Amino acid sequence: LGKDWSSNNSKVKISSANVGYLVGAFVSRSKDPIKLVKHLISDVLGGVLKGEASEKYPSTLTISSFGLWYCPVISAVAQVWSQDDFSARDDGRAEIDRARCIVEVFLTVMNLVKDDSRLERPVILLRSMQEGHKFIASFSKILPFLESCFERDREGIFEVLKMVQKITRQMQRFCLHAKMKQNDLMLKEAPGVRKVLERFIYKIRAMTKKLGLSGAMEVVALKDRNIDGTNIVESDDIEGEGQGENVSNREESSDEGNFDECEESGNESM
Repeated sequence: LGKDWSSNNSKVKISSANVGYLVGAFVSRSKDPIKLVKHLISDVLGGVLKGEASEKYPSTLTISSFGLWYCPVISAVAQVWSQDDFSARDDGRAEIDRARCIVEVFLTVMNLVKDDSRLERPVILLRSMQEGHKFIASFSKILPFLESCFERDREGIFEVLKMVQKITRQMQRFCLHAKMKQNDLMLKEAPGVRKVLERFIYKIRAMTKKLGLSGAMEVVALKDRNIDGTNIVESDDIEGEGQGENVSNREESSDEGNFDECEESGNESM
């Protein structure tokens, strides 16, 4: 990935498919993929987006080729999550810490797109939707584990849920973006994304009700927002893309509605 492939004397020519494969293998086959992704985001991908000196980074990584790196990176994080074992050992705290770490990295990768409009490209947005779909579907499967560990690490579990909520908000914005831009591939992916988000909200509501924390979450209609989180000017041609979860004492327009801790016997969030 650091080789200068532009030389005419090179016996091997690299293509975009080669770059994606190499990045994916580099991350997925490392001893600690999550640690490597954190390094790539802070010291490599982030640096390129900031416009730092290009000679510091692999010649295959530029703004124009950013998607060739972004797509396999986000796919690798989703794969790590789906393959991890979150069955409780001891008191489950170690597994919750691991879950928090992976969720945080996945959110950080998605935020690269939120924070830089140059990355609002169909190939990057589509892969974000696809991997987000897989990630939320896999996350829903560990809710029974989180429920079983709730009393032992309430604070840690709420922290994980707050980050996942931000991921779901971003995915809903991707769906709305697909509708605004009429991108066929993204529009094809959107129904499945919305379905998995609806199921996730239903399961979270069921879990909080079972734990006696019904007041910890309120389902509200989300405001239409751009990928960067700014409000979309009202238009008769754009309809809201769904519901979101929010805290009972937050305004509906809040972009970062959170799951807050509640007293088990009450309905007010702390």
